[in-house]
Amino acid sequence: MCTNHNHDEATNTPGTAPDRTDSSHHTHAARPDRDPSDLAECPVMPGTMVIKSEADADGMYRDYDGTRHYLCCDTCVALFDADPATYAKAA
Repeated sequence: MCTNHNHDEATNTPGTAPDRTDSSHHTHAARPDRDPSDLAECPVMPGTMVIKSEADADGMYRDYDGTRHYLCCDTCVALFDADPATYAKAA
């Protein structure tokens, strides 16, 4: 999963993109061999792509209101768990 991004509450409000000034941040979508149907966008970190099969294996997803939401890291899981309605709406 993606482990190098900013979860600064001041710049990461639901529905807005966080400050990504760290040039080492990456998305999994950059891999040319990745099947697009195996990708999802993290609802907590818009713009951060998640590999669904890896998220499934790692438990990095939440089912909410009939929809599976794939999350990119433990911090996003905790933020989603704390307020799923807000993040599910932003997705």
